[in-house]
Amino acid sequence: MLTIILGIGIAAALIFIGAYFDWEENFTCVTALFVVIAGIMLAFAPLCGYEQAEVVQEIELVSLSNTVASEGEGNLIYVSVSAGNVYSYRYKVENTTGLSGNAYETNTVSSNVTEVESDECTQPLLIVYVSKAKSNLFCFGIGKVKSYVFYVPTGTISKEINLS
Repeated sequence: MLTIILGIGIAAALIFIGAYFDWEENFTCVTALFVVIAGIMLAFAPLCGYEQAEVVQEIELVSLSNTVASEGEGNLIYVSVSAGNVYSYRYKVENTTGLSGNAYETNTVSSNVTEVESDECTQPLLIVYVSKAKSNLFCFGIGKVKSYVFYVPTGTISKEINLS
C-alpha cells in the first residue's frame, strides 16, 4: 500500500517537473533528481519479503470449532469479501470477577490458519507466529503477517463430508 502511495506521489512530481522545466538547460539537475527518486523507490520497494516467523504466543485450548462464514479485508482503495473458514477457539483465563469458578474467553481467526493433527499432542494448542517485513538499505517493508497453527491430538478433527 505504501509503495502505491509513493508511486502516485512520485509520478505526480515527475509530471509537474516535466511540465515546468526546460529540459535542455537543466539536464544535469533533472538527471540527479531521477537518480534520487529511483533510490527512494528502491528503498521503499517491498522486494525482500518477510523474516523468519517467530512464536509470539502459545494458548492451551479448551475447545475449537470451524464454520464457513463471510470474511472481509482491504484498505482505503478496495474491500474484498469472500467465504472462508472461521475458527472459533476457547481458552481459560484468570478469573478477575471475584466469584468462584473458571473464566474463559473465546476468539475467532479466519486467515493464515493451519491445522496439525499429531500423535504426540496431548494438549490442544494454538501457536501464533508473526513474520515482520524485512528492511535493509535497498528494501523497506512495513507491517507484520500473523499465522495461526492449531496443534491437536490425532482423531479430533472431524472428517465428515456433507453434501447438500
